[in-house]
Amino acid sequence: QRNRREEGGEGEGNGKRLKGKGKEEARPGQGPVKVFRFQKPSAEEFRSAISLKQPATLTNQIDDWKALTKWQDDGLINVISPKSLETVVTVQRSYPGGVFRGDYEGRSSSEMSLKQFLSQGINSSPNTPESLALYLAQCPMYCRNPTSLADRAKLPSLMRDISVPDIISSYQLNNVNLWVSRGQTVSSLHYDEHDNLLCVIQGIKTVTLIPPSETTKLSPRPVWSESANHSGVKELCPECAKIEVTIERGEVLYIPEGWWHTVLSRNRSPESPIIAVNLWFRTPLCPPHMETYYIRQLLVNRISAHKDQLIRETLALGSSLKNHGIRHIDRSNSSEILLKVSKEVSDARERIGFLVDVPSGELTGIIRHLISSRPKEWAKSFKSWDIMSTHVLMQKLESAELLTETGKEEKIGEFYTDFFGTLEDGEAEDWGGGVAPARVQERVSSYSKHCALDFMRRALGFQI
Repeated sequence: QRNRREEGGEGEGNGKRLKGKGKEEARPGQGPVKVFRFQKPSAEEFRSAISLKQPATLTNQIDDWKALTKWQDDGLINVISPKSLETVVTVQRSYPGGVFRGDYEGRSSSEMSLKQFLSQGINSSPNTPESLALYLAQCPMYCRNPTSLADRAKLPSLMRDISVPDIISSYQLNNVNLWVSRGQTVSSLHYDEHDNLLCVIQGIKTVTLIPPSETTKLSPRPVWSESANHSGVKELCPECAKIEVTIERGEVLYIPEGWWHTVLSRNRSPESPIIAVNLWFRTPLCPPHMETYYIRQLLVNRISAHKDQLIRETLALGSSLKNHGIRHIDRSNSSEILLKVSKEVSDARERIGFLVDVPSGELTGIIRHLISSRPKEWAKSFKSWDIMSTHVLMQKLESAELLTETGKEEKIGEFYTDFFGTLEDGEAEDWGGGVAPARVQERVSSYSKHCALDFMRRALGFQI
């Protein structure tokens, strides 16, 4: 899943901060929204917040982290090996003061070496209107089960400067991510499908938290979209139940799964980076008041599975691929591939069957060959593809990313640049003047919506 999932933090509220174990912080007129406040809780004490899926701030949990001293100011660049500094990372972009969008449709990003990002933080003079604020968001330090290149751990060596807090040691740790920025940043409103500990190494983070019960007021993205965990609102509704929490260096915020949040990050010194680490983990607890979130997440998961089911059904209905010889063609001959898979395949089932059957890494090589040898014919034929074929192709290309050798990730970016560039240059008018990546994503989204409606019709009896 891409779902580009983001961090949670704390923000400045106008309410008091309560000391002591297990106390609650609530704001007048905001109903049930509350935040537990813990000072060095035991695992059992912290379980009270987890069992209720209520946010909590924690102190004295990461005091032993070496990162608190070694990463201060610009120290981070000195603790990363020269080889790791050359690692290519994806950096989010926004105009200073703007919102960093994490949803698939609105995200703006670029690739650069980690050294380049840590050395500059802003890619042009902050006094010019063209300047873009840069944000290293959700850079993996650890991933239990990577499903795409974006999930693969980029900076595993940094794990030696932190440790998993005892309060979550009995739960399944899925991801550890690094977040670095200079200047103020604001993340778009979203929720995560994991419980989250946000740990501030340097700077200040203010998080606005909204419970899952308020989802209907937040214009959530459709459950079939690539960004189902994001909201479409530009401003928070004033009547929405919410609370703000602020954490600083050495403090931790627990953000339960399914809680909507937006994060304001800043620092007292504009020259100093804002650094945080978050840990995503799984718990087996499912309290009743989280039903809205669980129903929504169940639909997201079932629709995802239904995409594969429809592909299997489509192939089962088709005639034998062996009779057409598509699975046995000479793949070194790009002309034959072009004719068999694109131009002469009138039945989409044959194309889909070939795409499903060919190894992901091999498919990338085939596409590269077509782009270089017959770009215009490839672009013209791809224009006529159906939405299921497009979905399968993009799914296979994403799987191929995991086969990329460490240190050669930039080749993936080069491939997509050539891939989409060929589509735009070859038959630009056929895309209605739009940008090819957006047009391809429209097809992928259309297939997702089709699968969602088909699932709800079959499983729930909805006639939509």
